[in-house]
Amino acid sequence: MGYARQDKIFKNGEPISARTIARTINADRVFTVNVHESSVLEYFNADTFDLDASHLMGNYIRSLNLSDPLIIAPDAGAMSIVESAASDVGIEHDYLEKTRLSGDTVTIKTKEIDVTGREVVLLDDMIATGGTMAESIKMLREQGAKDVYIACIHPILAKNAILRLYNAGVHEIIATDTIEKAQSQISVAPLIAEAIRGL
Repeated sequence: MGYARQDKIFKNGEPISARTIARTINADRVFTVNVHESSVLEYFNADTFDLDASHLMGNYIRSLNLSDPLIIAPDAGAMSIVESAASDVGIEHDYLEKTRLSGDTVTIKTKEIDVTGREVVLLDDMIATGGTMAESIKMLREQGAKDVYIACIHPILAKNAILRLYNAGVHEIIATDTIEKAQSQISVAPLIAEAIRGL
């Protein structure tokens, strides 16, 4: 549900695209996977189920057999996905915190855990252009991270996002197939099938 990003009017004259698209769908039930803004589910004239693929992400990260992994959210808003992915597989997690030092100077660092010598996985629900993630990769490397992986549920990866992330020093990009890309190593099909069987 890509239109979930347009859940309100940001500029004069814009439509609330999430509402418009939701009302064109005539169905008994609607399933979404990690919808960007859960409030848009109220726009559907159907029973809605938002499925969580973060457990699949956690299991995949564990399967990489990293020596000292740490899963990090790019901001506090992504912590629910990170906590869900990390907790079941016993991997430490944290988030990046921005501190404004002056009008034009900002530092970004992990809230509590030192990344020195560790394999860090930056996890968010989606990556669009990769700008924020690229800056975070550079910062984590400067702070001594051994390797930095990028993971997301929805790999939009628009424009030159992939090039930008590799230029920033990412080790690997991990994603599900909600949007099918070359980086889609994780299938959400079992998650959807299980939800349908459970009806």
